[in-house]
Amino acid sequence: MTATPADTRIRDWAALAFTSIFPLLMAYIYFVVLQGTKDKSVLFAFGVGKVVQFAFPVVYAFWFERERLRFARPTWRGIPIALAFALMVGAGMYPLYFFLVQHIPSVADETPAKIYNVLQQMDRATPTGYLLMAFFVCVPHALMEEYYWRWFVYGTMRRHVPIAAAVVLASIGFMLHHIVILAVYFPGNF
Repeated sequence: MTATPADTRIRDWAALAFTSIFPLLMAYIYFVVLQGTKDKSVLFAFGVGKVVQFAFPVVYAFWFERERLRFARPTWRGIPIALAFALMVGAGMYPLYFFLVQHIPSVADETPAKIYNVLQQMDRATPTGYLLMAFFVCVPHALMEEYYWRWFVYGTMRRHVPIAAAVVLASIGFMLHHIVILAVYFPGNF
């Protein structure tokens, strides 16, 4: 039985609702609900959450849209603009931190201890563990988020709404779980 366009829309929007809300739910679980636990529950929740999060788009595409599952040859097309954007953001982060953020009392007083607590909960509270976690978040996790948010969430939305709306909606989904994280590390400021 072939799915009708209406069935496909409903199925896609259900998948988009899940993929937009699931990272928010998981961030709430491991940064709020499990905050301060002394066992490995945060590490377990983080691992299971990431497996579910990053497996869902591939499973969904395999099940419903196998034609989407193809590897495209990488190109250099977007690299110049990406580098320019990265340099602008990086250049803007330093003055923002040194002139504004570091003077927020909760940042200087509470944030380092909270980060250390999460590292302890994830069994990464050593210099090597910290560097490995930082590498994981900055390289493979960032690449997986590109696949998740750009290829799946934005790519699926783009089929159903205009490009501008897809950009805004995917960006809101991406932003949601970061609000939880920022609220935990910078209490009273979000």
